Amino acid sequence: IGAVGLAFALRGAAPTASAPATTLAASPPSVSGSPTAEPFPNTAERRLMQRLPPTIGRDCQRINGRSGDPASGLFTAQMSETNLRCAPTASNPEAVRVYEFRNVDTRLGSPKTVLFWEGGNRGIFQSGACATDERALQEWRTGGERAGYLLCYVEKGKANLWWTHDASRILIWAVARDADRKALWEWWLRTGPFLGL
Repeated sequence: IGAVGLAFALRGAAPTASAPATTLAASPPSVSGSPTAEPFPNTAERRLMQRLPPTIGRDCQRINGRSGDPASGLFTAQMSETNLRCAPTASNPEAVRVYEFRNVDTRLGSPKTVLFWEGGNRGIFQSGACATDERALQEWRTGGERAGYLLCYVEKGKANLWWTHDASRILIWAVARDADRKALWEWWLRTGPFLGL
């Protein structure tokens, strides 16, 4: 589906609101393990960077405990296999974090589970539309099929947008430079659906 068709599909109709299918714990599970000491980028990180759209860019580094990422970012990094923090070439957003998970469907350690946990932690459940609402959690579709989920909100003066590419085990978190959620949404329309699969 082209960018215009996708934009029309996402803007033209709000997603059907329903209760989340995933039941999440009230607090994140304890996850052990430490980041690899391999030189950056390793083979998996290089492969993931090659799949990123140009609007995310190639100026990336490995996420680890010394990267200065927020607690939720570190929690997500511990649960996933390959983790990047990138500085996009465009003026919005400020930073993008990309997480590639080992699996899709297990209760812990999947992109959907983490996205729903991040939403539930902020009182955002499956309703609304990121094109029009400040706080929403919705499906996004391409070719008539669900491709993943979107979570959007404004926090501490900055717009945030998370999305999953379910089939490819990818979770992406973009944080804007300001509270302009509409600008972040427009950036997503040019970026989100176009991960190289």
